Amino acid sequence: YVETISSNQKKTKIVSDIVIAADGAHSTARGQQQGALSCIAESEDAQQHLINVHFETEPALTKELQKRIDCNTAPKIEKISETTQYFVENNQPGPAMLHFVYNENIVCVFVCHDVREGIWVCQIPFFPPYQTFEEDFTPTKCHEMICRGLGVSGEDCHGSDMGIRILSVRPWYMTTHVAPAYLLGATKSIVLAGDAAHTFPPAGGFGMNTGLQDAHNLAWRLAVLYHQKNE
Repeated sequence: YVETISSNQKKTKIVSDIVIAADGAHSTARGQQQGALSCIAESEDAQQHLINVHFETEPALTKELQKRIDCNTAPKIEKISETTQYFVENNQPGPAMLHFVYNENIVCVFVCHDVREGIWVCQIPFFPPYQTFEEDFTPTKCHEMICRGLGVSGEDCHGSDMGIRILSVRPWYMTTHVAPAYLLGATKSIVLAGDAAHTFPPAGGFGMNTGLQDAHNLAWRLAVLYHQKNE
């Protein structure tokens, strides 16, 4: 069962035959079960280290970036089928979300959260022990990296309408883990789903897609068990 206490001290208890533990990579339900491994990765297990830079662009740069990634400015294809033409005309894509930069100045990925408001995240590869977060990724150095990645240089990078504002700089590491068992508890009545069962790197959307597939698979299986029990 699950027992909660609300802000007004009212206690609520929910009793069920099965609990679906979809409470994330740091799952409390999974961690409380004897023999269930924690899935919380250590930094030594990292597949890749990255620096997450959250930043905003100033008004003029925001407008410039909107022009650069406007899907409507892409070249049109002359010869396409009627089906494809219908799809293109009725499903106009929005701005791309991921922008990969590979040049002599920087290698990084820009993640566009809101191109109209100028809200972005930049993911920069990080190579410890050859680099340190404290020395190699100060706000000033990250500011320069972002400007080079966006193609903004010189005085424009600092304080002008073509500049950027760093909101936060944080290190993180990419890992993949799978719980040794998805059915937990003495009666196997706790079922792991989503990140509680398996974690993936963010690229490719595998975490979201496998989480949805978990829910789909569990829905019809639990429905079968419920109806068999009540027949």
